[in-house]
Amino acid sequence: MERSEMRSAIDELSLLAATVNHVPIKPFLALCNLVVQVLDKIGPTMTVLRQDIHHNIQRLENFHDNDPSIYWDVVEILKKEANEGNAKKGPTCSKAFVALKLVPDSKTLVNILKVEDEDDDTLKEEMQNLISLLMPVLEQNKDILKAYGLDKLKCT
Repeated sequence: MERSEMRSAIDELSLLAATVNHVPIKPFLALCNLVVQVLDKIGPTMTVLRQDIHHNIQRLENFHDNDPSIYWDVVEILKKEANEGNAKKGPTCSKAFVALKLVPDSKTLVNILKVEDEDDDTLKEEMQNLISLLMPVLEQNKDILKAYGLDKLKCT
């Protein structure tokens, strides 16, 4: 039976969650590759992000392949680059890994979306309103495309 990317991601994350102060490279890279597969499904609008993630995966894989017995863990790779003073110079594994900081945590995302002094409940209500208003517009757009036989067009 074929597993969804979501189910596969859950499996990989459960392997990573069991470790403390270590990030085993194989499950981490498997998870990253699942992200790339999801971006592929979304389509060509995600090409730049997909390529960036793919290059970062390759960088980590190449480092690991140089000596898998030492670099079985992302933390060991980061330590080596930091100790050598290379972590911030050029295209490094450290930069590839720290790129995860670009994804905000839930609290940060909520704070970005809220206006000053707005509470979480008001933001939630506004988001629900936006979604309820947006859904009919998206459905209408789909119907229009379908009416003209354009519903199977792919983005370029």
